[in-house]
Amino acid sequence: MNILTVALPLLLTAGLVSFGAAPQGWGGQGSGGQGQGNQGSGNQGSGNCNQHSLQGRHGFTYSGSILGVGPIASSGPITFDGHGHLSANYTTLVNGVPFQGSFLGTYDVQNDGSGSVTLVLPLLGLQAHGDFVLIDGGKGTFFTCTDAGFSITGETRRM
Repeated sequence: MNILTVALPLLLTAGLVSFGAAPQGWGGQGSGGQGQGNQGSGNQGSGNCNQHSLQGRHGFTYSGSILGVGPIASSGPITFDGHGHLSANYTTLVNGVPFQGSFLGTYDVQNDGSGSVTLVLPLLGLQAHGDFVLIDGGKGTFFTCTDAGFSITGETRRM
């Protein structure tokens, strides 16, 4: 197993890898919204969602498999800034081998509460991509990796 084979899974980890000097912010904000978007309103899907609908510190978890590598599982804290940037720290197991790190990324929230994410994985020098949907008025997300060769799903929950 070479470093790319092991590190590539980390790309998805971001969903969920290392943050350094790059964009920051994925999340859901504290408890309830104060006038921005529909945070805490439970109205995702009503056409009122935007970047502000996802902000604050969340916990994330995901699992799945990487074609030709094996199973992957990860968890850690992730922060969304409400302006389309995220950052996270993670602990990941790839085919039973543990890794720790951080990542940065960007996200976009559509009016209907769906969205997309791009993670910048400095350890691998790569990017990972996914789609998500807001749940519980922006207090969480369900997400799926959209990169070929990955079968990974997970969720975030406001801390």
